[in-house]
Amino acid sequence: MSTRKNYLPANILAFLKFVRNLIRYAQLNYMRWEIPQQSVTELQLPMDALEAAAEVSEDAATRTSAAIKKRNEARTALENVLRPFIQGKLIHNKLVTDDDLTAMALPVHDSKPTHHPAPHSRPAIEVKATNNRQHTVSALNQQTGKKNKPADAYGVRYCREIHDTPPLKASDLRYSVFSRKTTHVTDYDEEDRGKTAYYAACYENSKGEAGPYSDIISAIIP
Repeated sequence: MSTRKNYLPANILAFLKFVRNLIRYAQLNYMRWEIPQQSVTELQLPMDALEAAAEVSEDAATRTSAAIKKRNEARTALENVLRPFIQGKLIHNKLVTDDDLTAMALPVHDSKPTHHPAPHSRPAIEVKATNNRQHTVSALNQQTGKKNKPADAYGVRYCREIHDTPPLKASDLRYSVFSRKTTHVTDYDEEDRGKTAYYAACYENSKGEAGPYSDIISAIIP
């Protein structure tokens, strides 16, 4: 699928095919789009130059560093007129439909922001004593048992607190931090050594909406 950033193919042969199709389609539809015919025909001269240069550079018998350089320069010249044409005359033209853009292998403008609901996934967590006065908490994908985030998760909310008695629910843990990473390191003071810290975690989407919390687990601060 094309995206707004990479719709021009990197491969030279694929790029030529892309431009040929775009020019052909634009020649058939410029009147409906209310754009000048000249803006379409202006693409043809640099296109012809690139096709000629590519014919030489892609032939094993004539492929030299000079031929490749000439082809790259011809591509740059074509892109310098092609990109403004695509952006100014096509992508931001209200008369160019989504079907038109798809037919030209161009990105379709999404005018409706996609809503990403709160994650349904629930992490498992593990806590390891990695250094003195330090715990490393990992959020594990329950589908894989690994630290990869599930598709519906943007990041992880880590909750913790030192307690004399086990908390009843994750919301009882007063301290929390959000991270895009699936591991989080917590450092404690010397006076906390030997105390019990309780942890829980949940996945969040990009709007900070939380999914279900993990079980609460405990670990002694080393």
